[in-house]
Order: sequence, then structure tokens, then C-alpha cells
Amino acid sequence: MFGELIAFIDVLRASVLDFHSHKLGSKRKAVISALLETYFYLKDATDEGEILIEDAAPSPVEVIRSLSPSDAKVRLAKWDNVLRRQTFRLMRISDRVFGQDFLDVVSPSLRESLNNVLGSKFDRATSLHGIGAALLFRGWVNGSPEEQAHYVSVMAGEEDDLLHMDRIRDEIARLREGMESYRQAVQGLASSEELIVLSQAARTATLLPHEALA
Repeated sequence: MFGELIAFIDVLRASVLDFHSHKLGSKRKAVISALLETYFYLKDATDEGEILIEDAAPSPVEVIRSLSPSDAKVRLAKWDNVLRRQTFRLMRISDRVFGQDFLDVVSPSLRESLNNVLGSKFDRATSLHGIGAALLFRGWVNGSPEEQAHYVSVMAGEEDDLLHMDRIRDEIARLREGMESYRQAVQGLASSEELIVLSQAARTATLLPHEALA
């Protein structure tokens, strides 16, 4: 997921920079709000995804096998809650980006570019759409503890049960750099006063129930 999001955020950031040359008119605040919400969903997905990966390394399946049945059940429930939130965030990111007509109004080529980097749900499991589809499907199937644990690897973009931590940590670092550049590009679309209001609203809108109560 992390590596796949790097390409996604790079394309989106390039388009945001292009927004500066367009007059968004009455859509301007809606565009900025959607872009800010996308940022917060991406940040939360990265933050919680990193914690999950570190907890499950080096192999989620082997971690579960090493635990007693009762401890494995608790650990899987914890992981399952994170994966549910990750699935929701990926869906909301898709809604924010592809559900907005500004894609066609401001950058007609952006939709095609994003589709190219995201791939299809029928592509290999490590395309971003493939990962999202697999995580969504996970909620419909009651598999063995090992099968459930494997979805942590799926979220990480792995095709087997081993988490290649050096690569994943490098992807996370690069993703954070991309998100920071994206955030700065979005900030350039609004005045400081507007940005405070819109950012606060976007942060509130993207908090999931457990985060809002934290």
C-alpha cells in the first residue's frame, strides 16, 4: 500500500500545482476541502499502517502462530480493527478524488493518470485498487487465523507472508516526503485565514469514531 500511494500522491501533487494556473471559481473551497481531506486520510492511513506493520513484523502469520489461541484471538481482533479503518480510508480517498467533478473541470487528464497509477481491482494484488479490493473482500470471509493474519501483508503490498521491512520503511519515508510536498502545494491554494478554517473542518470530517474520542 505504501509504495503504491507514492505514485498516487506524486500525480495528485503535480495536478495541485497546476491548479494555481486555473480559476476554480465557486468550486474553489470545495476543491481545497477535498484535497485537505485526502491528505488527512492519507496521513492517518500511513501512521496507523506503520504501527500495524511494526507490530506484525517480520511475518504476520508466524506472529499469530507463535501465540496461544487466546492471545492470537486478541491480536487478530486488534489487527482486524486497523484493517477495517484502512479499508474505509482507502474508500474515502477514492470518493474524494474520483467523486469530484473538478477532476474533469480543472485537469481532464488527471482521472486517466490516477487510474494508470492505481491499477485495477483485477490487477495483481499489489496494485492499490487490488489491495483495496482484497481488504474489502476480507470482511466477507471468515478464514483461519493464518488467513486473517495474511491480510496485514496484503495491506503492506506483499505477495507472500514475509514483510520486507527495509523496503517498507523506505517506502513509508518516501511517502511522508511526498505527502509533505502535497500538503504544501494545497496550502498555496488558500490564504492563511482560509486554510485554518478549511483544515480544521477537514480534520474533523476525517476523524474516525475511535480517533474523535481519543
